[in-house]
Amino acid sequence: MRLATARDELAPLIDRRVQENPAYLGVVLLSLVITRLGDLEDLHAGLVEQFFAADVAYLQAFYERINDVDPEGRGAGDRLGES
Repeated sequence: MRLATARDELAPLIDRRVQENPAYLGVVLLSLVITRLGDLEDLHAGLVEQFFAADVAYLQAFYERINDVDPEGRGAGDRLGES
């Protein structure tokens, strides 16, 4: 998994599947940032949606950790006292 770019964070918001079901956001986002998983190299949302829920939860937690996502929803600037 690679670090997310601003484009990675924004692109799912215009995806029809995410607009119809906001819970799909995590699936699309993971499909953009996972570069390889075992022998799988060509990951796409259709493949990620077939993963077990526990595996998706693990990947989402890993995504949050490496991208320094605050589970409280505050950005890095908020933690540093910036606006």
